[in-house]
Amino acid sequence: MKEEIGVRVRRGPDWKWDDQDGGPGSTGVTIPGSPSTGWVSVRWDSGQQAAYRVGADRAYDLSVVEQATTTTPTKISAPLMKDEIGVRVKRGPDWKWGDQDGGPGSTGVTI
Repeated sequence: MKEEIGVRVRRGPDWKWDDQDGGPGSTGVTIPGSPSTGWVSVRWDSGQQAAYRVGADRAYDLSVVEQATTTTPTKISAPLMKDEIGVRVKRGPDWKWGDQDGGPGSTGVTI
């Protein structure tokens, strides 16, 4: 797994962290703040945050969760909170800032 921000993950083949993720079947999202090469930080849907191996010591604590390729646009009516890091976003129907986001269909990640 490449170290990217905003990737949905779950327990991987070398998981050894008990229920730190909220338990079997739980998912989270990769966030900024990896401690070193081969590690990635995750914010679990339960709210817990920690770093996990993605190649360090030849171990993989995480697996990527397959995501749908289509999304339903949602209008954000309130500011994103600081703990909403790693959320994938794209322009909505009220976008008025030209192509500074990379153009129609481009996505970004909150940091």
